[in-house]
Amino acid sequence: METIAAQVGEVDGYQVSDILLDYATSTPTVGDVPAHSWQAVIDGTSAADAWFQIASAAYIAGRIADAQTAARRAADAGHVPSMVRLGLLLTEQGDVAGAREAYQRAADSGHADHAPIAWVGLGVLAAEQGDLAEARDAFQPAADSGHADHAPIAWVGLGVLAAEQGDLAEARDAFQQAIDSGHTDWAPSAAESLGALLAKQGDVDGARDAFQQAIDSGHTDHAPLALANLGLLLARQGDVDGARDAYQRAIDSGHTDHAPRAAASLGTLLAEQGDVAGARDAFQQAIDSGHTDHAPLALANLGLLLARQGDVDGARDAVQRAIDSGHIDHASLALVSLGLLLAEQGDVAGAREAVQRAVDSGQKRHTSLALYSLGVLLAEQGDVAGAREAYQRAADSGHTDHAPRAAISLGVLLAEQGDVA
Repeated sequence: METIAAQVGEVDGYQVSDILLDYATSTPTVGDVPAHSWQAVIDGTSAADAWFQIASAAYIAGRIADAQTAARRAADAGHVPSMVRLGLLLTEQGDVAGAREAYQRAADSGHADHAPIAWVGLGVLAAEQGDLAEARDAFQPAADSGHADHAPIAWVGLGVLAAEQGDLAEARDAFQQAIDSGHTDWAPSAAESLGALLAKQGDVDGARDAFQQAIDSGHTDHAPLALANLGLLLARQGDVDGARDAYQRAIDSGHTDHAPRAAASLGTLLAEQGDVAGARDAFQQAIDSGHTDHAPLALANLGLLLARQGDVDGARDAVQRAIDSGHIDHASLALVSLGLLLAEQGDVAGAREAVQRAVDSGQKRHTSLALYSLGVLLAEQGDVAGAREAYQRAADSGHTDHAPRAAISLGVLLAEQGDVA
């Protein structure tokens, strides 16, 4: 199951800060402006509303410096929406202190519409800086404002924060508040996030209900993601038919991210069920999507499937394509797979090179497996010192699966060498 959020301020790939873009890209009433005339246009008015529109037009035209100039003039004139817009512009330019000051002025204004989104902006900034307590303090006033659009965003933010801090009860309550708001975007987002949280807690029925709420919303982003995660949940519960149906519906959505992910997951499920043809077709769907994450994973898994079927050439081709993708995670896993495949073919030198490349990649998720595999290969070659070092490093990794296996293998190796100390 995917984590509830990759970072605070982002839920299932949908960033809270996306809402703030409305303040930078709202349709301007300013006509076409020649590149050399922006400053003259800005200087040609003293109306805050006009500067606000100019800032929007300049942003859309890619004239970021001019957008900042116009937004700052309007903000300095007390125009609250421009304070929010300036905060966004400064955030995009990496000026955290300036953005915080702009958002704070808007938040302190108490404006019924714009103060809540300013609090959200402050919350996102704080979260991105790692100050979760400050983020919570900022999201709370936005949530308490009851604003039809901005309060649900804040409740989702509070839910993510609570979940990351281990306060699962508070996270559930916050997500439920967002769900109860009925907001077109944030209620489905909260439902999907709540489903992921409940699944992590082992509340299968609650997770299914929450995922179903997101699915029933028909939201173009959150419904397919909920279907993909429901498929994972059902697969883990042994409901193969239910999982297949959920995955297929996610695939049929055509979502650029979640359809390939579901296809890769469906391929794994079908491979486990012995449906080789179905697994190959599902993996191929994910591969054909060209998705930067899921296509390399599908290639690596297809390689393993083909290897088990005795199609060595097809397996090598698939694994090599996964490696060539350069994906920071899946390429390293594919290297380990290639190493094991080459070892089975008797190409020990090639296997050793492939596994060593996986080790050298430094990808923590697969380094322990690569080190363990390298230890096996070196031990088979009679390189006791090299095998000992590889096993020791794998054992020291603390990985729940590979570390114990490496420790056992190391113990056997040492015993065989008469080193039982």
